Amino acid sequence: MKIRLGFIVDYPHYIGGINYLNNLLTALADANDDSISPYVFVGTNVDDALKKLLAKNATVIVDDCFNRGGLRWYLSKLNYKLFGCLPQINRIMAKYSIDVVSHSDICAKNLPYKTINWLPDFQFLVMPQMFSWFERFRRHRLYRRSIKFSDLLLVSSNDANRHLKKYYKVSSDRAKVLQFVATLPQGLFTASGDQDQKELSALYGVGQKYFYCPNQFWKHKNHSTLLSAVKMLRDSGLNITVVMTGGEYDFRHPRYFGEIKSYAAQSDLQENLRFLGIIPYDHVAKLLRNSIAVINPSFFEGWSTTVEEVKSLGKKIVLSNLEVHREQAPDSAYFFSPRDIEALAKLLRELWNANEGGPDYDLEEKASQAFPLRSMAFGELFAAYIKTASTK
Repeated sequence: MKIRLGFIVDYPHYIGGINYLNNLLTALADANDDSISPYVFVGTNVDDALKKLLAKNATVIVDDCFNRGGLRWYLSKLNYKLFGCLPQINRIMAKYSIDVVSHSDICAKNLPYKTINWLPDFQFLVMPQMFSWFERFRRHRLYRRSIKFSDLLLVSSNDANRHLKKYYKVSSDRAKVLQFVATLPQGLFTASGDQDQKELSALYGVGQKYFYCPNQFWKHKNHSTLLSAVKMLRDSGLNITVVMTGGEYDFRHPRYFGEIKSYAAQSDLQENLRFLGIIPYDHVAKLLRNSIAVINPSFFEGWSTTVEEVKSLGKKIVLSNLEVHREQAPDSAYFFSPRDIEALAKLLRELWNANEGGPDYDLEEKASQAFPLRSMAFGELFAAYIKTASTK
């Protein structure tokens, strides 16, 4: 018997969410399990490129109910928030005989399908100072609803699972760990490092030798320690370059990016830093590939997409010594305490002096050989969870 699996995508603007969904669909395809048929429901305002991406491994259904900000979308959200019911969505799911809806933040009593919901992380409880009281209340309410009504709950790490058990009463048979695996753009490995470098130089003025930090400019991502380490090295006579990409607005701390730019200007680091904002994902992958090393200095992570991309690519990475980073990290990782500027500066100095940038072909070969089995295992585990949810 086939299980029809539905995903609702009303967040086409959220690049991280789209990448995560694409990883899920790719892994399911790699698992080669014919008993599961994925369907993705999107709005009529979604561009053709996104529909084409999702259609590689799923049937894409277009309906204006999923137009974020549209009238039907608002009515559906209002029904859900006020009364806990989903009449519009239920009709659409019934029309396509959907058995399980996954990763869509919906759950309620007596639904005609099963639900799997993902709890990304518990930062709002572990680091409450990063959130307003209202945002903590909103997230806590959302999590409690998911925990109460979902047929199955997924978290991305053993570290997150410990947080879930610490802050909420959840039985082990309802909460499962699913460590995702990142899929990289096709054809990434076919270009030489020189070809990539010429393209990156023409597009962004990026030189041959640089570190890369692809974190969003959110306060918990801890760019301040990184910039302080760059300044420490510059003051000691070593000028390194760090390229940074990602969204430049943190709704919790709207002044954060401005503070980072002000510090860079006051410290005269303009020649050491490249702020590129949001760029196409294939350019992100090329920046990853051609860097000396990738840096994630974050104070908190659920399961870092950056680390997963490095594992799939084959690259050195410098990480804050969070428990989840140690759980997730490849063998090519270097660790430092996220507030220890001197330790980070020392690592960056050693890596800068020992490398000229460009692809690490030995690490790439190992990563390329390991990826098919990693992705298949990810897909097979997700498929097993789907089957578990469908029988609850």
